[in-house]
Amino acid sequence: MPEQVKLVEREAFVAAAKDGATEGLAIRKAYAAEMKAFDIEARTIDFVISTAAVDRMNDSVAVDGWDYESYLRAPVVLWCHDSSQPPVGKALSVSKGKNVLLSKAEFMSRELSPFADSIFRMYQEKFLSAVSVGFIPKSYTFSSDKGREFGMDFKKQELLEYSC
Repeated sequence: MPEQVKLVEREAFVAAAKDGATEGLAIRKAYAAEMKAFDIEARTIDFVISTAAVDRMNDSVAVDGWDYESYLRAPVVLWCHDSSQPPVGKALSVSKGKNVLLSKAEFMSRELSPFADSIFRMYQEKFLSAVSVGFIPKSYTFSSDKGREFGMDFKKQELLEYSC
């Protein structure tokens, strides 16, 4: 993650947004991933990494608003957003579908990283089923929908990474 960006929890981002001071802040959003395809030989998983649906924090992230051009220059897939550790894989692709952000991830071999292999196998055996995106919000509004008064609608965001 770039040094000028500080990853904060959602509550800290909301407080900063209320003060108009979100410059340089990034947040993450977890998603119970849908695994579209699983290739054991190629060690790849096709994930839905984000959707436009309202999440349990009453937030939404617009699929059309994703910018992942910079991410594709170093498309790491991390474990728990920990950029101080080696990645567990790399994104071979990222694309927008109908109300979903998709990515094909390739996981490292057992010889290269026993830990990454373990993560891949945990997805294979359905012990893991989620991913989480880390992003810089570029444009957002607070929701005015009834029941979502404190929810945020992220309209444009830059993908920094996604994590198992």
